[in-house]
Amino acid sequence: MRVIKKNMIKKLVFFILMYLFCVSTFAECDSNCAVLDFNSDNFQDSSKDGKLVLRYMFGLRDEQLVKDLNQSVFGLSLITKKIDALDKELDIDGNGAIDALTDGLLLYRYLDGQRGQSLITGVISSDATRKSFDEIESYLNNLAG
Repeated sequence: MRVIKKNMIKKLVFFILMYLFCVSTFAECDSNCAVLDFNSDNFQDSSKDGKLVLRYMFGLRDEQLVKDLNQSVFGLSLITKKIDALDKELDIDGNGAIDALTDGLLLYRYLDGQRGQSLITGVISSDATRKSFDEIESYLNNLAG
């Protein structure tokens, strides 16, 4: 009986610590939190956030998602939850499909600071409903908050 109680206490302590970790992770993210800051470093940038979403769109998961980005594997579930939460909003060109070679590159370029024609050149799908750089920029500005 005593062993069972010890194991239950250990599990309870573990879950409390996990809860506190999650609360502290989200504590920095208030109502002005950057939607496109997938790694929660308080920056929206192509070098990390853009690569994360592109890799995710290409189907990379687990360690392959964060490889070489100085991200801990421990934060993987938070990263994937943030990307998954955007769901259809990641259809940047509005063609009804989320594609790494169109939507992913548009988001990457936007996070890289590219604007105007360089934002969209060669990456808009033929069936896109948002085709001009003005439409894409406006959509991404609204998404980014």
